[in-house]
This record gives sequence, C-alpha cells and structure tokens, in this order.
Amino acid sequence: MTEQDIIQRLDKGQERFRVIDENMRAILRAVEDVRDEMKAMKAEVEKTKEIVEAWQTVKNAGRFTKWAGGIIGTVAVALAALKGWWVK
Repeated sequence: MTEQDIIQRLDKGQERFRVIDENMRAILRAVEDVRDEMKAMKAEVEKTKEIVEAWQTVKNAGRFTKWAGGIIGTVAVALAALKGWWVK
C-alpha cells in the first residue's frame, strides 16, 4: 500500500463522512419542522378543548334549566290546586 493509496482511502472516507453529515442535517431540519407542526397542532387542540368544555357547560346549564323548570311548574300547579281547594 503506497502513500497515494492511503491518501485516496482517506479522501474517500472524508467524502463518506461529508455525505453522512449532510444527511444528518437534513434529518434534523425535518425533525424541527415536525416539532413546529406539533406545537401548532397542540395549540389547536387546546382551542378545540376549550370550545368543547364551553359547549358542555351550555348543555349542562340547559339541562339544569329544564329540570328546574319542571320542578317550578309542578310546584306552581300544586300551589294553584291547593289555593283553589282552599278557597272553595
């Protein structure tokens, strides 16, 4: 093996490392892009979660109003019946 052969092998190895380095940098850029997209998706999920929670609150308030209205109506009818019975 001559000195020239050694130099050629070292140059070939350097070229391989350069290609590997370029590929790793490309992979890192892709990972950073994915990370940024995930941050944006997380923000959207939080907004959606807030909307769902608000909707559930409105729905529960409607159920309570319906429940309370039924009780108030029943009490009103009972009082009207008692008043009518009492007045006679």
